[in-house]
Amino acid sequence: MDSPVEDHLQNLVNCIFDAHDESDLDCDTCGAQFHCLAELVAAGAQRNELLQAVEHHLLCCPECQEEFQALLSIVRAERDGLLPS
Repeated sequence: MDSPVEDHLQNLVNCIFDAHDESDLDCDTCGAQFHCLAELVAAGAQRNELLQAVEHHLLCCPECQEEFQALLSIVRAERDGLLPS
């Protein structure tokens, strides 16, 4: 039986894969998945192993890269209990 954390991570992976195909992504489409992606990366997943289309967009778009990094910092701080509730 999977743990609740494993179930949560699998749900996040499914969320991302359900929303994307391997075509080029625009900023809106890519940004709509940042929260799921940030959760997975904060949990230890390697971003470049999750979705090649998102990774490619982040490498080519400094604005989305900055937005993703900011969200990832927030998710990590929240996970580590560093944000007020």
